[in-house]
Amino acid sequence: MSTHANRHGRTDATASANSNSSSLRNAREKLAAIRFLSLVARCPAFSWRGNPRFWWHVLHVQCRALNCEAFIALPPTPRKSAALYRNEPPSCAAAKDAGPTNVMPCFQLDFSCMEIDADTLSLCVEAFSTDPMVMESTTVDLSTEKLLAKAGAAIPRSPLSVEIGLCINRCQQQDPHSLRRIQDLLVSGDEGSSSGVSFAVRRLDLSGTALTEHDFAMLAQALASPKHSVRELGLRHAFTSQTPTRYMAAFSQLMAACFAVPPFDSRGDDGVSWTSLRKLDLSSNTLRASHFASLFSAIRASDGLRGVRELSLRHSNEEKALPWLWLAFGLLHPTSKARITHLDLSFSVLRLEDVALVRKLLAAEDCAPLLMQKNRKRVSRGQPKTSGQQWVLLPATTPLEAPRRPGECNAGKVVLMLPTEQWCEALECGNKWTCVLMSAYGKLWVKSSRILKTERRPWSREEARTRHLKSLTMNAMLTISPILRVGRDGHTLHGSEVTQRVDRVLSEWVQVVGQSLQSLRLCSNPLTNHTLEVILASCPQLQHLDVESCELTRVTAITDAFAGGRCQLRTLNLAENEITTDSQVSLIQMLGDPECAAARNLHELHLERNSRDRTGVLTKALLLMLRKNKTLRLLTLTMDTKQDAMTSRRFERRQGEWLGCERLPLEHQLALLSVPSMQMLPIATVRIVFALTASDIYRQIVWA
Repeated sequence: MSTHANRHGRTDATASANSNSSSLRNAREKLAAIRFLSLVARCPAFSWRGNPRFWWHVLHVQCRALNCEAFIALPPTPRKSAALYRNEPPSCAAAKDAGPTNVMPCFQLDFSCMEIDADTLSLCVEAFSTDPMVMESTTVDLSTEKLLAKAGAAIPRSPLSVEIGLCINRCQQQDPHSLRRIQDLLVSGDEGSSSGVSFAVRRLDLSGTALTEHDFAMLAQALASPKHSVRELGLRHAFTSQTPTRYMAAFSQLMAACFAVPPFDSRGDDGVSWTSLRKLDLSSNTLRASHFASLFSAIRASDGLRGVRELSLRHSNEEKALPWLWLAFGLLHPTSKARITHLDLSFSVLRLEDVALVRKLLAAEDCAPLLMQKNRKRVSRGQPKTSGQQWVLLPATTPLEAPRRPGECNAGKVVLMLPTEQWCEALECGNKWTCVLMSAYGKLWVKSSRILKTERRPWSREEARTRHLKSLTMNAMLTISPILRVGRDGHTLHGSEVTQRVDRVLSEWVQVVGQSLQSLRLCSNPLTNHTLEVILASCPQLQHLDVESCELTRVTAITDAFAGGRCQLRTLNLAENEITTDSQVSLIQMLGDPECAAARNLHELHLERNSRDRTGVLTKALLLMLRKNKTLRLLTLTMDTKQDAMTSRRFERRQGEWLGCERLPLEHQLALLSVPSMQMLPIATVRIVFALTASDIYRQIVWA
């Protein structure tokens, strides 16, 4: 029996050692490939840097890499040419014809579904801290000299930064402290190498990886360091219903680092928080109310020049609706410092009651009663309730506690210890406990006996700030929670069973948030023509509208908006709807009207997979519009039958039609004029320079 057990023990140890050796060998090959490609990418005469077909050819043919996607993240291909792109043979012959793109691609280091240990991450730190010219005896490194000789071009010695995307999805940690090496990896790099190449981790994806409390704290510390260069952070499936509540303090520290909220216990040398993070993905997480309070309180107090700009909360709460009051308080309230420009709330539950509460919050001068509505019954009766503008002075070493359950104001775990004396905004006061609002921590409780002084600060409307939200995505929204809970008796179902019309709910919501929007995506929502009217009336700055798969039958609202000059759309996606032929013809005729100035703004129109043109009226209208309209750059239509194939030949004359030249954007012109050498040139010469930098515009008709 003992011999049998020992034999199995030796077998398991051997298998584990082989697995570790294989993981290290795989990681070493990937790192060598990235270091090698970072050198080849500096030969623009051979690679043109930004051509993805060239990179695919180098990895697949020269380096014999079977899984090229593990080495480099190919840029997403447009839907119009995805099939043609995949069918092209691997070749670098077109490398010099890649166009004006001359940008170093972002290399992706993918460790998904692998066993990660400290040795693997240490290997990454060492690889990104050494000179890429120092080659090793790996399969990829042996191909370097041959490929560089084939290129026939010397590697430039000018300094260059190579961007790295680190993907650690659904990884198993052999060592519970292995991810601590990420902190060293985020700040690694050697700017003084002989080749002039420095590596910088721009993307970090930890989705689906079991993270501990120490991992969150380590990540927060790394993101708060001025040396890190991470711009995108992915934390999908990082929080589940089984995530311990003791992680709340570490989560709050992470939110403070992501949104550049000055910490309460430490600051940088210049007294300002720092972060280069611009995109945060918290999709598919089961977040509690305390998490949302921490998130949106951090957004409300975020630094104006730093912090996250793009936030994704897709499917972030399966069991309950989003706390829309906290979202409005952090993003939309006039006193908020939020600088979020892109927000994704797809697959969330939104009801008319939520919209009404948000409107009430934005109109109220006292937000505390609304934010504390779940805790009214637990307020001590002996103390009068205070408003949201009540401030309290707390001494140093004051412990701030989180309740054990939502709404419970008894003793809980200490989340924050104030290092110095500080004024805090009080949401609710009682004889024993007082609830205060702390940036990045949300609602915390403190004993009323610790308060040194109280002060009332009335809120003024003059402090209102401009909203910065430019892009909003709300695909496949719900008006009823998909989960009903079984009661304690085992028979009763708890949860809302009343379904509200999605188009009505979205119409009300757009009126609240639409003033600053430039891009709106509402795919897979049942909408009506009245919803389109409300959208165009509530979003005066809207330039991109995506209503694909929305069961639309008429788009007369868009046609009337173009006719009345109230529409500034540049991109319009009406694909996969049920729009009638008459409605499509009316829109097409308006786009071809030379007297309609608003129609000249539209550059892209998607009409594929709508009602079929049986009589040919739509085809005639399209051909006439293309002959008159010289600003529509992309038109997507549907081709399913041989008859449509014959129809497509009638559009060949308009395919690739030259539409004119597009000058540099104003911000690019101003940047060019800021160069000292440009300021010394005569005005006539500067005009010629701007004329030469203009790019030709050609029309493209795609049959999907």
